[in-house]
This record gives sequence, structure tokens and C-alpha cells, in this order.
Amino acid sequence: MRYLKITAQDDYDNDVIDAVYLEFFDGINPKPDAEALVMNTSKHDHGKLKWVLADDIDGNGVCNKVDVDLARALARQFLKFKWWKVDPPFDRYLEIYSEDLDLDGKPDLVRLRFHQGEGVPSDATLVKAAACVFLNDCAGGNVSLHVNTNPTDDARDAALVVGLCRDFLKCDWNNTRTTGPCSLIGEQG
Repeated sequence: MRYLKITAQDDYDNDVIDAVYLEFFDGINPKPDAEALVMNTSKHDHGKLKWVLADDIDGNGVCNKVDVDLARALARQFLKFKWWKVDPPFDRYLEIYSEDLDLDGKPDLVRLRFHQGEGVPSDATLVKAAACVFLNDCAGGNVSLHVNTNPTDDARDAALVVGLCRDFLKCDWNNTRTTGPCSLIGEQG
């Protein structure tokens, strides 16, 4: 299964988050297939995320400004959730993945799973979750939102979920299957 894991850290030990790590995994391989690092360049840059180093995260075969802009957008969206700690252990992370519910070759469900703990994402480390279903309209307004968090969550939180899901879909890092013809009749010899 393909998924994105996002973590944030206080690398300069100045009590602010100054580094956001994006790791794109494919299957159970313990190493990411693509990575991005988004950082502030000094203590005066808090929240600006000026410095970006990104692999080809949109899957077009080229590392370019599009990848940099996409990494920065995902990092900024992630920080708005405040799912991080400035003190070690930096064990909070967000797992994001998409699915193709209607098997048309395009993702229409994006899941956000907020974890706390080390190792690969599991139900034991899951703290809260949200899902966004794009009803054949990833760019438009046909969205069904499902959030499993605090009952005090409001429209702002829902907008954050939808925004991050839309940005994630731009990565084209999804779990879609191309269906082929189905053969129920065995070959006769």
C-alpha cells in the first residue's frame, strides 16, 4: 500500500517546529521511495518554511519546482493540525493514503490517520482519523467528510482535512487499481 508519512521536529532545539519530513512509502519496504524536507532557515523564519529539498513526489520523473511547491503546501497544511511536539520523542505523525472505491482508476477516498508511537503505522498507534470522499470530483465541491476526532471539531478543522486531502491527491501517490476483463470461465483444453 502506498502512503505518505509526515512528521515535524524542533531540529534547532529552539522550541518551535522548524523541520517537516515527508516520506512516501510503497508497500512494506522499510525505506521511503521518495522524500521531502521542508525547513525554516533561521529562528526568524518560524512558519515560513523557506528551504525545501524534495524528490520527485508527484511521480512525473522530474524533480522540479512543482515538487518543491507541493512539499511546502503539504508541510504547511500538516502544521495547521498541530499534530506535533517540540520536545522528544518526536513520535507523532500523520499517515495519508488514498483508495479507488469505484475502481475507475482515480482515487476518490483519502484517509488521514493521526498516530503517536514508533514504527510502522498500526491500530495500536492510531489516535484519531478522518476520511474525505471525493464523489468523482477531486477539484470540486462534491465532498463527503468523515471525522473521528473531538466532538468540538468545527468547520475550520473540516476545511483543513479537505485541503490536505486535495493537496495529497496532487502527488498522484495513490492506491488505484486498473481493472481488466474478468474471466470466470476456465480455459478448456
